[in-house]
Amino acid sequence: MSGIVGIGPEPERRIPVNVVCLDLIPGHRLRVTHLIYDPIEVLRMRYTITPALPTRDSSEYASPLYCWWEATDDRGTRYSEGGGAFGPTRDGQRTEGVFSLTPLPPFDARELQVVLHMDRAALSGECAFTVDLTTLS
Repeated sequence: MSGIVGIGPEPERRIPVNVVCLDLIPGHRLRVTHLIYDPIEVLRMRYTITPALPTRDSSEYASPLYCWWEATDDRGTRYSEGGGAFGPTRDGQRTEGVFSLTPLPPFDARELQVVLHMDRAALSGECAFTVDLTTLS
């Protein structure tokens, strides 16, 4: 290990979001917990769904749940969804997930407006919220 300080990648930073989207998924509560700023790659949003979504092998499993995220910042930058993943927690009580947005925000962006769109069979809805990016600077 060299003794040089300040060389290397910038560490990830987290911004608490704590937004609850009620009634987006009937019988479940979706909570966006925080945004992770990964200076090498992307923005990542972490979320939980309580109670857990039924797994494919469950008798309660219904049609697939389609969701997509979009975002724009106050400087006019549009963000593209970069994929994500989700699955049940070890105790099976909730579903945890993450989705990515690219590109990274410009240095002078102050707010990120995010919209989650959900579509499942005949049910659809959206949840919109704003993330304060000023804590990144």
